[in-house]
Parts: sequence; C-alpha cells; structure tokens
Amino acid sequence: MKKKVFMFICLILIIAFFSSLSLYARRRSRATSTPTPAPVATNTPTPAPTSTPIAQETEIDINLNEIAEIELLENASTGYQWFYTIENPGIVVLDSEEIIQTTNDPLIAGAPHIHIWRFKGISEGSTGITYLYYRSWEGPDTAIDERVFTINVTD
Repeated sequence: MKKKVFMFICLILIIAFFSSLSLYARRRSRATSTPTPAPVATNTPTPAPTSTPIAQETEIDINLNEIAEIELLENASTGYQWFYTIENPGIVVLDSEEIIQTTNDPLIAGAPHIHIWRFKGISEGSTGITYLYYRSWEGPDTAIDERVFTINVTD
C-alpha cells in the first residue's frame, strides 16, 4: 500500500512539474515577444493633408446653369473642417454637398474623407470662393489652411 501511495505522489509531482514548465514557457514567450504599442492620445491636432486640392484648378469656367465641383480632403475626426464664403453670392449657389470615405475599412478610425461641394452658376460673372480649414469652436482666425477658387460663369 505504501508503495502505491508513493507512486501516486510521484506521478502528481511529475505532472505538476511539467505543467509548471509549460506555463513558464508560455509566459516567457509573451514577455520576450515585441509588444504592440498602444495608441497615444495627444492634444496636437492632426490636420488633413495640405497638398494641392484633388484634381482641381483654382479657376473653374462653367456655363450658366452648369455645376462646378470643388473637392478637398478633410478629417473631421480631428475637429478640423473646411468652411467657405462666396465673394459674390449672386453668381453661384451651393447645389449639393457630398462626403466620400477614403477607406472601406471600418476599423480605421480618423481616416480623412473627400468633401465635395457643387456650385451652380445662376448668373454671368466671376466670383471667388474662399475655404478656411479650422475647428468650428476656435473660429476662422485659427485656420491652418486656406484655399481660394474662382468660378467664371458665362452664357
């Protein structure tokens, strides 16, 4: 009987020893692998790229009742947005706006998008449209980018 109890205790100790080795090896492999850094939140704004507008000329010629499109990259997740003013609102009016995502991946937060404004020519003449890129709560005096477009409407 003593021999059976001794064998049973030895078997338990051997199982415990190999289990602890396996657990130690798993912990060690996790500790030595390169950890993925967590995203770091900062108060520094991440504005949208300030490159040339997307396939745009700064002077656009259209006929009466035609549509002129202006496209700019925007990243509203940073708080920055494009705000525009029309120099002479009797020449063009905003016909429509559209926002197109630049990625189909729902896991990418904060990706920029393309903001499209469509202006319709309502009378002959020329007008400027000035876009300022700023956070709405900070106001236009804090704009970090500016774009100026001229739309010429002819009959």
